[in-house]
Amino acid sequence: MKIGALKENFEGEARVAITPSSAAHLKKLGHEVFVESGAGTRAGFSDGAYQAAGITVEPTAAALINDVDVVVKVRPPVEG
Repeated sequence: MKIGALKENFEGEARVAITPSSAAHLKKLGHEVFVESGAGTRAGFSDGAYQAAGITVEPTAAALINDVDVVVKVRPPVEG
C-alpha cells in the first residue's frame, strides 16, 4: 500500500502524522511511504531525514495525493 503524509496547515500545529522512524517501520512492513516536502519541519524532521530513511519526498500536496492510496494527517484538512 502507498501511504502519504501531508504537511499540516493548521495554525500552531507542530505534529506530523508520520515521522522518519515510523515511516521506516511502515516500509519494513512492505508499504511505500511518501511525505509532502516540509511535512516534518515543525516537528523537527527535515526532508533529508525522511530521504535517509528511504522515504519519497513529494514537492506538493497534489503530487503526493496523486501517488498514494491513503493520505494521513494529524488534523482534518482545512482550506488554505
